[in-house]
Amino acid sequence: MANATTDRVIEMIGTAGRKYELPVAATTTLYKGTLASVLTATGDVVASTTASSEPSFGVIQHGVDNSAGVSNDKRVIVESDCIAIMVNDTSNPVSEANLIGCPLYATDDHTVSDTNTGADPLAGYFAGLEPDSRVKIYLSPIGIPSIATFAAALHDHEDAAGGGQITPADALDAAVPATLGGTGQTTTTAGDVLVGGAANTLAKLAIGTTNQVLAVDSAGTALEYVSTLDPDLKGTIEIPIGTITDVDGDFTKFVNGGADGLTLADSKAVCYRINNAAPPPQSLCGFVVPADANVTADFTLKIMCSKSGATVGDATTITAGVYNQVVGALHDADTDYGGASDALTGDATSKTVATLSLALASADLPVVGSGVSISFAPTNGTLGTDDLLIHRMWVEYTKALDA
Repeated sequence: MANATTDRVIEMIGTAGRKYELPVAATTTLYKGTLASVLTATGDVVASTTASSEPSFGVIQHGVDNSAGVSNDKRVIVESDCIAIMVNDTSNPVSEANLIGCPLYATDDHTVSDTNTGADPLAGYFAGLEPDSRVKIYLSPIGIPSIATFAAALHDHEDAAGGGQITPADALDAAVPATLGGTGQTTTTAGDVLVGGAANTLAKLAIGTTNQVLAVDSAGTALEYVSTLDPDLKGTIEIPIGTITDVDGDFTKFVNGGADGLTLADSKAVCYRINNAAPPPQSLCGFVVPADANVTADFTLKIMCSKSGATVGDATTITAGVYNQVVGALHDADTDYGGASDALTGDATSKTVATLSLALASADLPVVGSGVSISFAPTNGTLGTDDLLIHRMWVEYTKALDA
């Protein structure tokens, strides 16, 4: 709709209201019989629906041309606390269904509607209809103030036109921080746990994996998911050296003769001696995966050994072939998942004992109760002069916590 461009006939109902003499805003023309408002910043009178102005509060009593003037160059009389007759809006008309006293909205300075379409100021309150459907409207100097008059009113309404129910999406433009009772989070993933992060903040701890539980970290300052399988709870499977044989099943010596096999070295060390042969002969042993083993963690084959001499460069390693025998599968179904161990120090002092290690990867381990066969020998080319003395062999594994 458009504001009036000429004076209008003033039509009032009932007794006269109160009259106010007020300053006219700069560069403003006012017309008789139109709705008056005041600028929020200055209190100067302008036509209703003027930008940055308050709700309507009265009817302008005479025309004023201050189009070339500044604020308060001219003054105007506005009648308020009265009932005036205004034009009914055609798009959202007021009807008899409107309740007496309900708020009506100005679509221009002389037309009123029962609906705020987004920026329509309050015009006054419904006081009935004329026979020709024009609207009787009660005007008061004590109206409903606009949202701009409230300090720090920085919230939106779900219905901007009607100021309806406030929803979280409209009321909040950021996550509520923990210091105000919120979480500080804007997104979550299934299984996330809220935990105290830095001071006065909450953080998301992603869900752990199967068989993990929440625990306090090593620093004692935060929570973390840890496995119910204790990585520090170790078990050992001894492979007695007296059960190691050559490929023919001989416990005492190899086919190349010498002092191979189970012996007492230097009258003190019970050991399994392997002579320096090329290629080195194979030895056989094995073990059963125990019931308390966690087969989702690597096993480690350990070999405590020494050399009979101190030949420089004899950095001996042991190469093992490792195969599984699983109930219900063929005994030769598995593929080798062994390999070479780490090495003895090539120029170590004669007879110095060391422990070699070979990891048996969890991905290759069989289920509990399965058999594991091992064939091993010094890696060809790493045992040139000295004999290799094996003092002990065993397998280290991680125990299941609930075993």
